[in-house]
Amino acid sequence: MAAFQYPGSATTDASLDQLAERAIALAARLLTNAKQRQNDQELVHSSKIARRM
Repeated sequence: MAAFQYPGSATTDASLDQLAERAIALAARLLTNAKQRQNDQELVHSSKIARRM
């Protein structure tokens, strides 16, 4: 099955790989930033949820 391409685009596997890498890096930065900004109540709540899982 061929990957979807926007009309007029020249999307290659390499450019899709680069896009995926950029998306992963952005998600990691967002997660790190969110964790750094958690207040005490949020930390307690997330710890409880983690234990339940």
